Amino acid sequence: MKRTRKEMHTVQELPVSTSSLDFGGTSLQVDETVRDELTRRWLVLEGASTAGNDELRTLARTFDAHHYIVRYYLPKNEGAGYWDIYRVSRDLFVMIADCEYLKPTWLGSPGEQCLKIRYLQTGQLLREDQSPLLSAHEAMYAAYPGEEGDGYFVAANTRCRLAVVQCSIAAITDERAFNKDENPKLIELLGDAKSRLPFSRKFEPSAGIVSAFSELMDKRDELDLKLRCWFVEAKSKDIITSLVHRVFQERDRKVGPNRISPRDHQRVLEARELLVAHIKDVPTIAELSRMVGISQTRLKLAFKEIFGVTIRTFTTEQRMREAARMLIQTNLNIAQIGRSIGYSHSGNFSQAFKRYYGRVPREYRRSATIAPRRDSFSNNPPNRAAAIMERPEGRQQQRL
Repeated sequence: MKRTRKEMHTVQELPVSTSSLDFGGTSLQVDETVRDELTRRWLVLEGASTAGNDELRTLARTFDAHHYIVRYYLPKNEGAGYWDIYRVSRDLFVMIADCEYLKPTWLGSPGEQCLKIRYLQTGQLLREDQSPLLSAHEAMYAAYPGEEGDGYFVAANTRCRLAVVQCSIAAITDERAFNKDENPKLIELLGDAKSRLPFSRKFEPSAGIVSAFSELMDKRDELDLKLRCWFVEAKSKDIITSLVHRVFQERDRKVGPNRISPRDHQRVLEARELLVAHIKDVPTIAELSRMVGISQTRLKLAFKEIFGVTIRTFTTEQRMREAARMLIQTNLNIAQIGRSIGYSHSGNFSQAFKRYYGRVPREYRRSATIAPRRDSFSNNPPNRAAAIMERPEGRQQQRL
């Protein structure tokens, strides 16, 4: 018997902007209201709540607060702990979790034209196929140039201390937001903003990045509210600029004089889009190089450098993840699923699937009736485009 969406817990990270300010019939339960010394600038709320970012923005306008701090506590039936949200500027958000979920929880990240930097101090994050994504003391950055999003699971029954710094692409491309010398690198890091596909990559955090994240997570509560706001804003900007220096140091060290040019970077992004769009009939490397206008050798080297995997591995991952999704979310038989991703013989598909997941498709589908999963949960649920956390579907959402 397959599980329904109501039987699983899903979470959605906070996007930069929303298109609606509709309360959606929910109400914010607050234990603390606006602090006097911050009335003109900050809205400070605390409590378990079903309200979301739309409601918070409306309340912020009501109190003439351009920024806000929110602490949400997890309901007891979902786990223990809390999430803190800091809206430190129009385009900059910081989210910090110190919690433990009772069951694996999906964090959906909508595509909102932003850059996100995630650092996991304790716990584990998993991909949709349950393979490891991020372990303790690891970091990653993710770019969402278009509307398409992604997500990951937070492992259950283990303390999760996660910090997320989110900055809009608009701010990154604004010379006033960061040092002028850093803007071109930030833009190159994101790729072409016209791209519709998100991409993410783990990176080795420098001692400075680890220190900044650790101070965000461990020291912010030691400060009074006003100093805390300034502290979070300063540390989040330090993290963004430190990321740029770290990533480009790694790139210079690996590529040296053959560093990827912005033009080749864009061509590789286009190649990735083509691979995803033609998952059934994947073009050969020769065909792909002609389609994007780059040599085969340069395409292979640059693709591996930017995405951390070869073109062949990337194609296999895309096919297998799509197959896993269809096994869980559709009633198509094994042969139909195999054909939909380019395998004309079900036997070849089953062998490839087993090499990737360690189980044949039929066993994977059977186990999926027990393991938690996304099902057909959307990264942008209706009237809840700004969700950070939502309770099991069928109930009102909680946004962290």
